[in-house]
Amino acid sequence: MQQTKQSHRCPAKVLQRGNDFRRGAIPHDHPADLGLLHKVKIARQVKDAATSDVYRPAKRLVEAAFHDNIKETDFCLPNPELIARRANRCRQTMRPPEPRGLDFSGEEDAIPDGFLLNVIRMDDARHIIMATQQQLRILQTAKKVVP
Repeated sequence: MQQTKQSHRCPAKVLQRGNDFRRGAIPHDHPADLGLLHKVKIARQVKDAATSDVYRPAKRLVEAAFHDNIKETDFCLPNPELIARRANRCRQTMRPPEPRGLDFSGEEDAIPDGFLLNVIRMDDARHIIMATQQQLRILQTAKKVVP
C-alpha cells in the first residue's frame, strides 16, 4: 500500500544532549525542502501583519511579504493563496461577528467626517444610507431611476 505525502512520516531521528546534536541511525527517506526558509519567513511576516491589521486584505499582506523576502533567483516558493488563507483563518476570531438580524449597531466612529448617516426601516427591512452632501445634490437632480 502506497502512503500519501501527508500521511508519511520520515523515520530519521536526531539525538540531542545539551547543545550537542547527532544524527540517528536511520537516514532521511525524502529530499530536503529547499524553500523551507522562505516559507517560514513569509508565513511569520504575514501572520504578524494579519494580527496587527485585521481589515487589510490577506492577498496584499502576502504580496508585501513576497516583495520583502523573495529575489528573482529564488525557487521552491510557497503558494501565495495558501498563505493568504492561513492568514484569514488566523484572524477570523479577531473580527467582529457578522450581524445575524436587523437589530445591530455599527461603529459610528469608523464613518468618515462629512458623510450623512441615516437608517430607514420599512416593514422588515433596514436600509443604511451613507452619502456626502455632493452625492445628495446629484441624487436630487436625477430624473429617472434605473432598475
